[in-house]
Amino acid sequence: MAISITEDYPRVSQNHLRFTIDVHGTPCATTVTSDPEVVRKWLRKTLYRYARFRHRLVVGLGVQWRPASYRGEKPPAATLQLCVGRRCLIFQLRHSPTVPNLLRHFLKDPNYTFVGMGNHSDAEKLLESSEHELEMARKPVNLSRHAVSRHDGRRLDARASRETIVRECLGYDVDFNTRIGRSDWEKYELDDEQILYAAVDAYCSFLIGKDLRAWEFVNICTAIWTQEQDLWAQEAQEQEQNFWEDLWAQEAREQDQNFWEDLCAQEAREQDQNFWEDLWAQEAREQDQNFWEDLCAQEAQEQDL
Repeated sequence: MAISITEDYPRVSQNHLRFTIDVHGTPCATTVTSDPEVVRKWLRKTLYRYARFRHRLVVGLGVQWRPASYRGEKPPAATLQLCVGRRCLIFQLRHSPTVPNLLRHFLKDPNYTFVGMGNHSDAEKLLESSEHELEMARKPVNLSRHAVSRHDGRRLDARASRETIVRECLGYDVDFNTRIGRSDWEKYELDDEQILYAAVDAYCSFLIGKDLRAWEFVNICTAIWTQEQDLWAQEAQEQEQNFWEDLWAQEAREQDQNFWEDLCAQEAREQDQNFWEDLWAQEAREQDQNFWEDLCAQEAQEQDL
């Protein structure tokens, strides 16, 4: 069966759209909005519905942004996708004036396990490049590293595409078109293709994370993240230590250079002083010699007279 999208009418408002996405026979209710109040209500209803799973709640998460316009540019997060059960939310961050506190608490709650595919930079995008600075309690679980085939139980290659992961784990044929993934996610009205792309990505991530019981190995991911942070801190300390060692070595070289320059200058002064002293002594001896010679000559003349 194919994947399809249908908009639900009547529209609630221009920035609150509802769609039904059929994923191989399973309907998924999807909300697209830039209204913080709509996001708050969606979260309250979702958390109430799944309250009994509080300590093992899996949340499919995705972040989209527009392509970079030039080398080195880091475009901000444009949309945030969340999916729990058959409920998906596409929050247009770039068009929202603010973010509800409930969403901030939701992302920072360590009881929830956020999962995604190829999501190594999603947490950084939300925190560093989003004007709303959304912080997560920990990085979302990257399912690419944990996916297991439903056919033979083998661990999939960590470099496997999302299409391969979804097919092997769920049995769905899904096309995550690169053209759509790299389209303009900052425009006010998203295309049906973009909505389908974002919602299916979050929904499939939720299903795979739930099947893998991602809440059981999230501690491992946290330990890895902590280890990475410790490694970064150690590297920073080593770089700082190397900086000071290089600085001290440079100062030592400069001091050594100054020492030899001062020594050479002192020797030059001493040599110059000795030169003049020798010259003066020689002149004194010559003057003394001339004096006695003149005196002897004068005495000889007087004797002749």
